[in-house]
Amino acid sequence: MISRTSPVGGRRARFAGFLDERDDVGLRRAAASAARSEAAARDLAAAADRAWPRLLQAQRDLLRYHVRAAGIAAALERATHSLIPQRRARAAAGLGELRLDEASPRLEQLLHDRSIWVRIAAARALGCLGTPAAARALLAALDGGLVPEQRLVEALGGAWAERPLLAAFRAPRTVALRVPLADALGRTGSPAAAEALVTAMPAASVDLRVRIVRALARLGDVRAVRAAMSDPHGRVRAQAAWALGRMGDQGAYDLLEAGLLDSAPWVRANCTAALRRLSTR
Repeated sequence: MISRTSPVGGRRARFAGFLDERDDVGLRRAAASAARSEAAARDLAAAADRAWPRLLQAQRDLLRYHVRAAGIAAALERATHSLIPQRRARAAAGLGELRLDEASPRLEQLLHDRSIWVRIAAARALGCLGTPAAARALLAALDGGLVPEQRLVEALGGAWAERPLLAAFRAPRTVALRVPLADALGRTGSPAAAEALVTAMPAASVDLRVRIVRALARLGDVRAVRAAMSDPHGRVRAQAAWALGRMGDQGAYDLLEAGLLDSAPWVRANCTAALRRLSTR
């Protein structure tokens, strides 16, 4: 049987090839090809999103220049006003994947869209932009419950959001939001985030302590996770045991073996699973 490449798959592969050239000619050709249709513009956006980490800053700026010059940015922004929710969502995603900073005000408006899928797409797009304005908009959406909590945590979970997240986590008025904020801080890779989470641990609620332990595990703070094995609540100890196994902490054998005699069944179960995981490494 002869395999056939779909037109969409072939176009995406062609865009990926243009982006791999990483010079003015390749980036200009990519933008010119993407300007032919809205579907092509979205395919370029998807290819750009995958290629972004390996592009130099000069190449990123050059790609955005050609995207603007070809009218792709304007076309995608017009599409965000469509009456069709799926089209608005795809356009919002494209604006984010192309990292078009000027789209931030429109994406912030889309966080209030009547369609939940458009709001989710706008949140992800703002997370791709990674600007101070995007952080403010996403934190406001979290406060207002505009987008599912986990989607906002994912959008905010980057090194670029460290400072606004820390400010929000420490602010008295955001006490009710500290659980998702702790999750987001755990995705920043920041030592300052780990320090703030450890400081908050003693006075935190059980739910927040569980999330803090999970966040500290993401941040690789083995010492703090080990300390959570002596927490007075079983849920926190169970989370700590699970985290130690996932982190591959070979120095936690004694703690985990002691946890096999814990009064809470979930702690015992997680200690057993963690020890099994460590023994296979």
